[in-house]
Amino acid sequence: MKGQRGGVVALWVVFVAVAITSGWIAVQMVGNAVSPASVPVLNASDVSARLATSSPDQEKPTPKPTKTQSKKKHHDSTKHPTHKPTPTTSPTPTPTSTKPRPSPSQTASSQPAVVRTLASRGGSVVAACRSGSVTLRSWSPAVGFRVSEVKRGPATEVEVRFVSKDAEVTMKVTCRAGVPAATNEYDSDSGDDD
Repeated sequence: MKGQRGGVVALWVVFVAVAITSGWIAVQMVGNAVSPASVPVLNASDVSARLATSSPDQEKPTPKPTKTQSKKKHHDSTKHPTHKPTPTTSPTPTPTSTKPRPSPSQTASSQPAVVRTLASRGGSVVAACRSGSVTLRSWSPAVGFRVSEVKRGPATEVEVRFVSKDAEVTMKVTCRAGVPAATNEYDSDSGDDD
């Protein structure tokens, strides 16, 4: 009985090994067919260099027509003997050694924003500075507070007013050296009158 059980286990191990090996080989074959390792990956400078060295005047090999294309071509040439197809060419990019300079409006919009989360007793805000202007992206009151007023921007100064039963906190946010910075005003006398 032990001999039979051992034989079954050995047969199962062999079967599993063959199945795993077959699966691995199949995946390798499919992977190589989809993305062969011999295809070079080009970066932007490689593409530019290859475009610069290729000439639009270079003749490209023309594919041999199939039998149906040959018959059709022959038929068309007898129908319109003086008609010649006009070759179409696409414009070839000319490589340049200098990059075009962006206009001032492009520069302002393309600068990355500096984003910071700022907190106070009344809540927190997420603010972003770009080109000297600040914008509130989001705000969240602390427990017991609610938002009563928001000046979102973009502007040189934005603000959020958080109020509770006992207090009012106004967060004024500006850009200092291109980074959002908050000034918090806390007033314990004026709270919610609700």
